[in-house]
Amino acid sequence: ISTIVRGYLLTVLLAVFVTMVYGALDEWHQTFTPYRIPDMQDWYADVAGALLAGVFLVVMGRMWRVLKTVRKPIPPKITNAVSM
Repeated sequence: ISTIVRGYLLTVLLAVFVTMVYGALDEWHQTFTPYRIPDMQDWYADVAGALLAGVFLVVMGRMWRVLKTVRKPIPPKITNAVSM
């Protein structure tokens, strides 16, 4: 794996991890908020959304790199030779 791809994957994993922690802190915060109930299923939904977004970003990044490196076909050589 190239350094750029490795850095990209680490960035996506860090974003997913931060989202997981933020979702957990949000659920914990709801224990102190009136009329709010913390729910593990809500946290699971947060984690699932973060993972899906991470997979989407990795796939789209890979497609972008592949499409960016596709080369146009080289046109045939045209000679200006005059035939007699």
